[in-house]
Amino acid sequence: MRGPVSQPAIAVGTLLALAAVATPARAQETWGGSRLPSFPLPVQTLALGFAAEAQEGERTWGAKFAIEALGGTVGSLAGFGAGVLVAGLDECDNESLLCILEDVAITVGGSTVGSGLGAWGAGRLGSTRPSGLGAALGSLAGAAAGLGLVHLLSEELDLNPGDGVLLLSYAVTQGVLAALGSRLIAAIRD
Repeated sequence: MRGPVSQPAIAVGTLLALAAVATPARAQETWGGSRLPSFPLPVQTLALGFAAEAQEGERTWGAKFAIEALGGTVGSLAGFGAGVLVAGLDECDNESLLCILEDVAITVGGSTVGSGLGAWGAGRLGSTRPSGLGAALGSLAGAAAGLGLVHLLSEELDLNPGDGVLLLSYAVTQGVLAALGSRLIAAIRD
């Protein structure tokens, strides 16, 4: 079992992970005769696919889902980082279960709000007609599923993948379920 990681270190790590996804790796790169910022490959692939699809007309269900899932994941990471900063102001004694549960609730609550808003906001920016209610419900389900996945990886399977992998697993799970909730409710609404 690893020792406790300081909360400012987790917050800084979360913000660095967001910066790595959002910051160009190189200044410019040529693609198809046009000069585009060079982002990490998954972000670049999604952006190019959505740009090509947007020129053809209405986005497919999968493209709308991917836009909202990416927004939900980034929102979850941002909310998690903000939650760690807020919870980190109150240092807990290792024996104080109430204090630890309070900090976990603040952090998970921050990621849940961030994921729901991220999925909804990315959908609005991407013109996917997202469902705010669906994103919120999916984000709540994603928090539970994400915590279950973290428990499975770290405790049940005893993999000890590291805090970064666990955080990313949690955030992606929450982002995907927020997007799924948004798309399902949007399909019923439309």
